[in-house]
Amino acid sequence: MVEVRKVKENELESALELLFNDPNSSQTVRQQVDSFKQLAKRENYDLTRQFVVTEDAKVIYSCCYLANAGGSATVFSSNPGKLDSAQQIKAVRALRQLRRWAEHRGSNFLQIYLETDDKARRDIALRCGFKYLTNLKYLYYMNDTELPKVDVPQVQWVSYTEDNDQLFKQVMKATYVDSADCPELSKYRDMDQTLESHKAAGEFVPELWRLAYYQGQPVGVLLLSILKDGHTVELTYMGLERSWRGRGFGKAILLEALLTANRLGCYITLAVDKRNIPADKLYVGMGFKELFERAIVYYCTAD
Repeated sequence: MVEVRKVKENELESALELLFNDPNSSQTVRQQVDSFKQLAKRENYDLTRQFVVTEDAKVIYSCCYLANAGGSATVFSSNPGKLDSAQQIKAVRALRQLRRWAEHRGSNFLQIYLETDDKARRDIALRCGFKYLTNLKYLYYMNDTELPKVDVPQVQWVSYTEDNDQLFKQVMKATYVDSADCPELSKYRDMDQTLESHKAAGEFVPELWRLAYYQGQPVGVLLLSILKDGHTVELTYMGLERSWRGRGFGKAILLEALLTANRLGCYITLAVDKRNIPADKLYVGMGFKELFERAIVYYCTAD
């Protein structure tokens, strides 16, 4: 008998083994599951937020969601590639019920990150109402790399405080105008949700959130977070108001990010929309190297 339902306590381990079973990983399945459980414990993730498909009491498909700040959630799906057509229909049903569960709990924007060639998971998600968004390129810059020698405008920096919270939101909103970096997302979240999401990206340090000023006017914003490992700074967001683009201020902001990471003794990572050719060119031109690429599918209740 085939069932679609919430996971039972005694099925958690087998469900997680289906979810976190990367054949390309250097770790065993057990090590991958244990690593994720350690992460879940640190971040207080609820691992019971799973729907499963079982056949003769054996879990054959699993999906779960992890709620994030700002009304978003990350969804994980096991690989349905070995399921037959009837079982895949049940997998679609399970993912759809998980989606509704997440919506009911306040997550109005759901994302699934996929290997670029993962057709099986992508097809299940699309059949469940998710949409393809874009491919993200993940880049890094090591802290022992010589900093690029570039001529940039001399900007002044003002760190985030509660007093300038509204100004941060105004400048960030202005940087979204005609942006090529996941432009579809700007209509789904307001600035409060956006900032909450960025704050949750790692350790929120107000001094690492900065407005860039030139001749007394705000021109852009830089948001950095220190990740849990303590050795990595993530550039969670940088942007320029439209009228200041193409004048060297992007290089100035990025150079400040590199200098900050260097002072902290950290290497720096970021993700860029593959369609955002000017930003990608800027990062590569400043010495960033590619780590990997991921496809994103999403579901939003506002659609």
